[in-house]
Amino acid sequence: MGVYYSGIMSRFMRCDEGERSLKVAVKTYDDDKGNEISLVSCVHVAESEFFKTIKNYADSKEKVLYEGVGGKETRRADGNNWLGDMINGAMEWGMSIYTHGLKYQPKEIDYAHLGDNWEPCDVSTQEFLSSSLSAEQLSKFFARMFSPEMMKKGAEMKGMKFSNTREMIVKMLTGDEELPMANLHIAKGRSGVVNRRLKEIFDWGEAKSVAVFYGAGHMDRIEEYVTKVMGFKPKEESWIEAFRY
Repeated sequence: MGVYYSGIMSRFMRCDEGERSLKVAVKTYDDDKGNEISLVSCVHVAESEFFKTIKNYADSKEKVLYEGVGGKETRRADGNNWLGDMINGAMEWGMSIYTHGLKYQPKEIDYAHLGDNWEPCDVSTQEFLSSSLSAEQLSKFFARMFSPEMMKKGAEMKGMKFSNTREMIVKMLTGDEELPMANLHIAKGRSGVVNRRLKEIFDWGEAKSVAVFYGAGHMDRIEEYVTKVMGFKPKEESWIEAFRY
């Protein structure tokens, strides 16, 4: 029994076998000018309390950059995002079958009524649709990836043993292999959008504290930019429990 990390998300997601829980990191960095960047990691399915905790933390910052493909250009007057809705629909369909009481992020966080300090920061619709997979292909991919049959088959093929579906999710997320979406061109492009916006904010003096509210799978690249390019230093970190299995 112990704590182990996934290969692709080793610095921002971990499994505690003693507690039988999946945790993600909230890490803060600062520079010698008193500026702060907090990387607030998220997973798409978790207990309700997890989403409340990380949102409250992000709310405390002057500015929050959050993921949402298409950003303002595809966001309707009610705050929804038509392109995101399509992808989310495929993911929610699969997750709803087997998550056993876990909640889905877009249902727990009211994106239509975020504070003025929240800013969508993601690729444009055109960039997304011109990525290595089409929107239709991605939608089908998510439906397959998050279907219980496909995930169970994949876990068994890798020789993983699990006693329930929550444990299966954890082991798939924290396995040694990279997640299939992690190295797609579009995934790297999304991290790049965040990196450029962070530099703008501090170059222009828009805010002194910024939170990046993104999936854990993106955080390694963002952290590398924040520390190696922007010169920020680690200040503090905490680990938030997403759910137990």
